[in-house]
Amino acid sequence: MQRYGPALKVLVLICVVFLAVLTALGLVFGAEKPFWAVMPMLFGLFSFYALSTWAFATPDCPVCGTRQPAMRKPTSLRQTLLGGWTCASCGTELDRNGKAIDRAA
Repeated sequence: MQRYGPALKVLVLICVVFLAVLTALGLVFGAEKPFWAVMPMLFGLFSFYALSTWAFATPDCPVCGTRQPAMRKPTSLRQTLLGGWTCASCGTELDRNGKAIDRAA
């Protein structure tokens, strides 16, 4: 997902400009409610952008620096329930925030 970040930002910018033009045309031509169609689209666009950038951001392993995959495969019950990764390079277990977990705990 990280490699699509710049393209996603350009797409969101194009959509926001399109919605601004749509609203301006509604105001110019005297529509009674020019924001009626644009506001739900803006909220949906913001939600899509927020989910795609925040929810799919993957951490780097704190030990070896390897980027973790966006599609994770849980290797334990704790990872299944609480989220997290096991680094494919060094085997370090990470929590969902990307911090290393002490195996003794």
